[in-house]
Amino acid sequence: MIGKVFFLVDMQKDSGFGHFIRCFTLADEFKKKNIDFSFVSQKISPEIKKYFKKKKFNRFYLEKFHNFNERGKIVIIDSYIINKKTINKIGKKNFLVIFNDFNLTKLNSNIEINNNLGAKSKKFSLSKLFGNKFCIIKKEIINNKKFITKKQKIKNIYITFGGYNKKNEMIKFFNNLKNINFFLKSKIQLFININILRNTLKNIFKKNKNITLNFIDLKLDNKFKFHNIDISINAGGVTSIEMIYLKIPQITMNLSLDQNRNSNFIKKNNLGMILNKDVILKKHNLNNTMNKFINEYLVFKKNLLNKNYVDNMGSKRIYNQIVTSYKKNEKKFN
Repeated sequence: MIGKVFFLVDMQKDSGFGHFIRCFTLADEFKKKNIDFSFVSQKISPEIKKYFKKKKFNRFYLEKFHNFNERGKIVIIDSYIINKKTINKIGKKNFLVIFNDFNLTKLNSNIEINNNLGAKSKKFSLSKLFGNKFCIIKKEIINNKKFITKKQKIKNIYITFGGYNKKNEMIKFFNNLKNINFFLKSKIQLFININILRNTLKNIFKKNKNITLNFIDLKLDNKFKFHNIDISINAGGVTSIEMIYLKIPQITMNLSLDQNRNSNFIKKNNLGMILNKDVILKKHNLNNTMNKFINEYLVFKKNLLNKNYVDNMGSKRIYNQIVTSYKKNEKKFN
């Protein structure tokens, strides 16, 4: 019998939303089977607190990861700040599942997950859940799926930086964006999923009469309809996977090392274009990238429509593997 499940997750302000949301989505699989669970974090950002409040979720508490002292439980770790010593200490006492985005070695874990696009394990193992089959798509995105056929014109653009919060660089990006040829000549609706800088962005675009700004907060608004979006400009984390699932061509901003694999997959399969930091911050480079993207937009769209790179079964597959493996090893943890 499976007892309580613990999720040890980065939920602090600078960790973004990706770690938390993939674990929250996975936790829903345990909830469907009436298996109790709690979230544990060292800090919780105000945004995630708001999300918890909206969901009426109160199964979480704060604790230093190295002080976690449960025994005989299923423990799922999704953290970049936890150290290997603590991971292995927890793994000695519990059935340990770890999201291992960087393919770290010598972990005392029962199951490792790397659900970045195109991730592969050097050796096949049922304990290594790697690649697109295990991508976790949250319920709000699954409910949003409605494919658009080929459209000739780009009118609606979704923009998000994910958990990236360097305001000066974001301001520079938007100042460059408003002056590129496409934005000067076309009538565009921008749907911006950024909680900070709203007044600054209104000021940046106030002279661009052909551009309409729409501010959204997907953490709190589940009603936004992606089927109206033609392209997405986004960070290369969870959002890049969601856009592939929704079959929306994307310009992916490579903002951290953990996003490299997703970016490489998008480039390799010709599903969009990649922006590195040097491009984001230079108007000339951004203009060239946007022009190339517009010219190849229909190719990207066709490639997305022709193949299902990601489905909505990832969290269920992970849950099934955890439960199957735990039951085989249950005696060790009781």
